[in-house]
Amino acid sequence: MKRFYFKRAACSSLLLAVIALAACTNQSPPESATSDPGQNASSGSESGASPSQQSSGEQSVEDPLGKYDTPVIVNAARYIDPAARFGKDDTIDDNVWTQEYLNTLGIQLKSAWTVQGAADQYNQKLNLSIASGTLPDMFAAPTTQFQQLAQSGQLADLTDAYNRYASPLLKEVMDQDGPDGLGSAMVDGKLMGLPRTVPMEHSVTVLYIRADWLEKVKLDPPQTMDDVFKISEAFTNQDPDGNGKKDTYGMALDNSLNDALFMSGFYNAFNSYPDIWIKDADGNLVNGSILPETKTALGKLQEMYKAGEIDPEFGTKNMSKASEAIVSGQIGMMFGPDFGPSFPLLTAKNQDPNADWEAYPMPLTVDAAPVKFSAAFPVTNYYVVRKGFSNPEALIKMANLQLEKHYGESTDLDKYYQTPAPESVPVFKFSFTQLQKLTQVDTYKNIMKVTDGQMSEAELPPRDQVTYNQLQDYRETGDMNVWNVYALFKQDGVWSIVDQYLQAKDYLMQSAFYGAPTPTMIKNQDTLTKLQKDTFTKIIMGAASLDEFDKFVSDWKKLGGEQITQEVNDWYSANQN
Repeated sequence: MKRFYFKRAACSSLLLAVIALAACTNQSPPESATSDPGQNASSGSESGASPSQQSSGEQSVEDPLGKYDTPVIVNAARYIDPAARFGKDDTIDDNVWTQEYLNTLGIQLKSAWTVQGAADQYNQKLNLSIASGTLPDMFAAPTTQFQQLAQSGQLADLTDAYNRYASPLLKEVMDQDGPDGLGSAMVDGKLMGLPRTVPMEHSVTVLYIRADWLEKVKLDPPQTMDDVFKISEAFTNQDPDGNGKKDTYGMALDNSLNDALFMSGFYNAFNSYPDIWIKDADGNLVNGSILPETKTALGKLQEMYKAGEIDPEFGTKNMSKASEAIVSGQIGMMFGPDFGPSFPLLTAKNQDPNADWEAYPMPLTVDAAPVKFSAAFPVTNYYVVRKGFSNPEALIKMANLQLEKHYGESTDLDKYYQTPAPESVPVFKFSFTQLQKLTQVDTYKNIMKVTDGQMSEAELPPRDQVTYNQLQDYRETGDMNVWNVYALFKQDGVWSIVDQYLQAKDYLMQSAFYGAPTPTMIKNQDTLTKLQKDTFTKIIMGAASLDEFDKFVSDWKKLGGEQITQEVNDWYSANQN
C-alpha cells in the first residue's frame, strides 16, 4: 500500500511573498513560449548531459554546478507575482537568472506558460494542464495537485538525481527544520519533488504597541494578558492621540478572525489553536477550532468589542482594510508575525514618523505560562518534474545554483537578489526555485557581534552586510524607507525577540496532521470554514450569545467535521513510525 506524506501549508507564506514585493510596480506578463511542454522534442538531448564527475565510494557524485555539454531545454510553468516588475529589456525568458542557468549550467529555461495574478489563477491553469495531459517539464505543485500527480504516476522520481547532484547547501536547507520537510515529498521511499519551505522561525507572534501611547496613558509594556487588556482599555478611553475625540481602538482585528497578522497570537494566549489539529488527553487528534479554549478566547473578544476596544466595522474589513486604521493612527496595538514592521507598520511610520511602534515579547498566557505558537508545517508547495523528462537532475542543479547565488561563497545580492537603488528590481523573483535558508536570526546575531566588537564589519557574510548597511543608514540619516530594517534588527527589535523564543523548548504548537486534504475535507471544508467565520463573527459582535459556540461545535460535527476527524485520526494512526 502506498503511503503519502504531505504537510499542511502555512497560510502566511504567500502573504510573506506578497509583502516582500509590496513596493514594486505591476507590469504585464510577457508572452509564454508556444511549444508544447509535454513533448520530448522540447526537452533537450536525451544523451547530451555529461557534467564533470567525482568518485565517492560506490556511488558517483556529480558536480552540483556542472555544465551540460549540450544545452538542455526546460519548458516550465512560471508564476509571476502581481507586483513584480522587470528591469530594462528583461523578460521572464531573458533575465539574469535565465542567462545564469544557460551560461553556468547549460540549461535553457523557457516558459511553457505564465500566470501573473492571484495564486489561485496559477492553480487553475495547472489544473487545466493536468486535465489535458500537457504538463510542463517542471513546475511548482501545491499540495493537492502534488498528491494527485504522485498517485497517478505523472511525476519523475528524483531520488537518484538528489543523491548525486544535491549540493551541501541544498541538503542543509532541506533539513533546516528537521527531516519531515524532505520526507513530505517521499512516496514509497522515492523523492517525488523538492519541498519549498518557510523557516519555522516565521511561525511566531510578536506584540506590536505604540510606545508613545503607552507613555501618554502612563502604562508599562505588558507582562501578562491582564496587562494587555488594561492597555487596550486605556488606548480606547484615554485619548492617546490627544485629539480630544473618542476615535481610537485598543487592538487590531479583521474579518478573517484567525490570520497571521492580527489574531493568531491572541488565541494562542488562551491556549487556543483554531484550524490546526492537536492531541487531546487521550492522544487523539482534535481540531482546535471546536475546543473550550477557543470559546474562552471568543468570550474575551466579545467583551472587548462591547467595550468599544475593537473597530465596530471589523466584520466588513479584510486584512488590507483593517491595516488602514493602523496607518491612519486609530489603533495602538496588534498581534503580528516578524514581517509586521514591513507591513503595515512601515506605511504607518511614513504616514506619521512620530508613531513610535515598538515590538514586545508575547506576554504570558492567561494561566501564566509561556505561549506556544500555532504552526502549520511550513511546506508551501513542491518543485516537480514531469515523468518522462530526459534530465530530471536539471531541477536539482537549478536549486543548487539559486542557493549558491543567494547564500553561498559566490553570493552577489546586487546581481541575483535585488539590483541597487534607484532601480531596485527584485530579480530574485525570476529564479525558478525560491528556496529560503533560515538566516534572519543568524543575521541578527552577526550584527550584534559587530555592534559588540566581536566581529568586524568586513567579516559579515554578503547578505548580512546588506542588512547591516541599511541599519546604519537609518541610524545615520533617519531614512524612513529602511525603518523596518531598524525595527527588525536593532538590539531589542523583532529578531531579538524571536531569538528569545527559539532558545526556549516547545515554543511551537505544530499541527499534528500534515497530510493531504482528506476526502471529506475536499467536499465539506468550505462549508465548515464559512460556518466558523459566521459564528465567530456573530459571537464577537454580540449578535449571538457565547453559548452559540456549543451549537457551532454540534453543527460542525454534523456537517462533516466528525467524519473529517475520523479520517485525520486514521491518517495519523497509519503514519506513526
